[in-house]
Amino acid sequence: MSVLRRLTDFGHQRTVVEAIGFYLAYLILGILLATVLGAVAGFVTGNVGFEGGLAIGATVAIGICPVLGFVILGAKGLLSHIGYVAVVVLSVVGAVIGGLLLGLVFVAFLTTRPAVRRSEPVEVGPTFA
Repeated sequence: MSVLRRLTDFGHQRTVVEAIGFYLAYLILGILLATVLGAVAGFVTGNVGFEGGLAIGATVAIGICPVLGFVILGAKGLLSHIGYVAVVVLSVVGAVIGGLLLGLVFVAFLTTRPAVRRSEPVEVGPTFA
């Protein structure tokens, strides 16, 4: 599927459909990661209850969203743009309120932003002083 290609190319400017594919792919990966970490934590601590799993899931969501957001901003050369950094902060707030379901919406939005164009070095001829 062309929608799911380049999932790890964080500098790629995605269309809205590609951003939805990115969102769904990382939502599934985040849920799988939280499940594995919850199982390991439950085995280690002996707390295999539902509340323990929710705590692990919330922690994973709050960790994944800013990491992905800053990786995307770094790959696009947008770390100095305060508005986009604020979107990453909003992704953390969203993750606190609604877990990965809400936090990744902001991250997926960042994937639709264009990268900063890097200026090419200018070749200067000889100077005569």
